[in-house]
Parts: sequence; C-alpha cells; structure tokens
Amino acid sequence: MSINWSLFVLFGLLSLTAAHSVRAADCISVRDCGAIGDGVHDDTDAFLKAVELARREQKNVYVPIGTYATSKTIVLDKVAMNGPQVSAWVGDESVHMPSIVPTHRDGPAFQMLDSSALDGIDISYAAYPEDATSGTTAILLSASGIYLRNLRIREAWDGIASDWIHNNGRLNIDNVFMVSVQSIGVFVTSTLDVPRLNNIEVWNARITGRPLNQGIGFKFVHNDMIRLTDCFVFSMRTGFLFEQKPYKSGTVDFHGMTWSVMNGCSVDACQYGIEVVGSHDISISGGLFWTHWGGMILRGGGSMVRVSGSELKANGGPALKVENCGHVTLTGNSLFHPLEGYDTPAVVLEGGNAVMTGNYLLSTDKGIAVRKGVQSCVITGNTLETGAQALIVDESVPKDSLVIDANLERKYLKNSE
Repeated sequence: MSINWSLFVLFGLLSLTAAHSVRAADCISVRDCGAIGDGVHDDTDAFLKAVELARREQKNVYVPIGTYATSKTIVLDKVAMNGPQVSAWVGDESVHMPSIVPTHRDGPAFQMLDSSALDGIDISYAAYPEDATSGTTAILLSASGIYLRNLRIREAWDGIASDWIHNNGRLNIDNVFMVSVQSIGVFVTSTLDVPRLNNIEVWNARITGRPLNQGIGFKFVHNDMIRLTDCFVFSMRTGFLFEQKPYKSGTVDFHGMTWSVMNGCSVDACQYGIEVVGSHDISISGGLFWTHWGGMILRGGGSMVRVSGSELKANGGPALKVENCGHVTLTGNSLFHPLEGYDTPAVVLEGGNAVMTGNYLLSTDKGIAVRKGVQSCVITGNTLETGAQALIVDESVPKDSLVIDANLERKYLKNSE
C-alpha cells in the first residue's frame, strides 16, 4: 500500500488554515480594538472594548503576542480570554506568551465573574518594595464556573484569590506557574461544589525575605471536596494552609471547614509543609514535603487527616506534630528528621487519636514522643531508626488507650563520608 504524501501534507495545511479561520471568526482580537502591545501605551480601553464586543457577540477575546500595559481591572463575565496555544510548560522563559503588565495597585489585574476563562496569558508586575506590607491580587475570583489554565504570574502580591463573597464552586485551575509571589499564591474559599486545582507551582525565587517568613503557597477556608493534584510550593513559610473561619453568606452560616483530597502535591525549602488549623477532612496521597521546621502540623480539634505514601521531612523540627485532631492515620510513609544538633523527636503526638502503621522513621535524635493529652494511639509495624530513644510515652497517657507492637527499632548510624 502506497501513501500519497503530497495529498497528506495538503490536507494538513488545509486543516490548519480552517482551524485558524474558525479561531478568527470566533474571537475578538484586542489588536483590532486598538491595542498596541508595546508595553508603554496604555491598552486598557482596547481590552475593555474587546471584552464588551465578545460578550455581546458571544465570542472569545484573543490576545496576540505582545506586552500590554493596563491601568484598570479587566472584568470577564461569561467571556473567555486566550492567547496563542502554549506549546510547553509556562514556567519556561522561552515560552512566548502575551504579557499583561498592570500599572495599577488599587485592584486586581483580572476579575473573573460567572463562567469566565483565562488561558495562555502572562501577568507580570513591577517588583514590590522590600518594605511593602500590602498589595493586590493578580486574579480575583468572584463567581462560579471559572476556568484558569496555562498562566504565568510574576511579582504579584497574591496570585489567585477568592473574594470572600461569592460561591466559587466548579472552579478549575490547570497549569499555572507563579514566581516571586509576596503573600499568597492561591487562596480559595467558598467553593460549594467540587473545585479542582492541578499542576500549580508557587516559587519564591529570592529564597529569603517576606515570602519565606510570611508567605503561603496555598490557603484554603471552607471548600466542598476540593481536589488538589501535583501542586508544588518552593521556599514559602507554609506550603499548604487549611484554616477554619466561620462566616455568613446571605442568611446562611458556614463553619468554614474544608473537605479535600491531595494527590502528588509537594513542597521544598518551606518552613512548614502542611498546616491544618481547625476542623477539616483531608486525604493525602503521595508527595514530598521537605521543610525546615515541620512537615505537617495539626492544630485542629476535630480534623480527620489520612496520609499514605508520602515523605514528611523537617530538618530542625518534627516531621509530624499533632497538637490536636479528631484523628490522624499514617500508613506507608517516610518520616525524616535528618539534621544532627536539633533536640526534637521526628514525631510529636500531643492530642487527639493517632494510628501509625507500616511507616519508616529516621531521626538523628528521638523517634516518637507520645505526650499528655493523647486520647488514643496505635503504633504498629513501623521501622524506627533513631539516634536516641525510639519511643517516649508519657506516663499520664492511659495504658488502655495505647497499642504499641511489632515495631523494628534500630540505631541510627551516620553515613561515612
């Protein structure tokens, strides 16, 4: 069987031409509305005109490659704005994207309303002064059904944030790279219907300064089954923060807890990996949480947390600290406290109910400390390789609330140089 390659190529070219024509017919270009895209001219009016035309004609807004200065918030309501198709990971500097340069600090670059979308866009701010104490959000979420993907956000105060007022249900965020965010990378709240966050990276490029001392990669307050997949945080104070803040929306009172599943999420060089404050329901599978002072900290009296197949590591503090919780279950994890000279156990249990089964623990100091306040504790079938005492159980903990059995204890030996 022979193939007529000339016809094959011709068909491909015709297909590409047709696809381009469809895109041109379905989109309003900001250039056609007067945008210059030189990074100097204020292109706000052209963007606002394109958005209004697209909404009226039920089309999308197209942003060609260029640098567009804007001086007001661009509001998208039932409108999708997109740049050219992104051919590689948006964090790669060689990926060409249309860049929005907001010159204002009194509001977000974009406000997303009902069923709006943003795709293939770079948002780059001028760097905040080192002594700045507040700033604005690059993308403000103010409705449900919002879709964000293939975005790059640089030097923002907050990257993407809910407005605390509207239901952000059915939120979808895919493939977002943030660098040098000063305060919070992604803040999501009031999602009353299964939001999804996938492949989002939050980087503190300077490694030191405000982000490392105060910054948060991801912050969650009151979310209905939020799904997190392959999200990553580098060198912020806290990688993933779950907080509970009761609030009122209309006539309805909400308790502010989050139901969440996390798959393959990770942090590196953060002060803390995961902080759970208040009552939440969280399942964590996989991921590497490499931190300075705490891989995971539970501070919630009613929280239910399940962790499997993950690595929790803290150089100077415990890999896991449970101040209080409803229950925490750890199965098949690696728990590391690798640096010498820090007098702390790898795991500290101070409250709630804990189950640890089939984990590998390595500590240059002590292993697991079960302290006053623990309601029940099961520690079975773990390997505990420690430089000091493997298990320390406070005498005040009732014996009938403890099951400690079949753990392999080994002496930690420093690797030879």
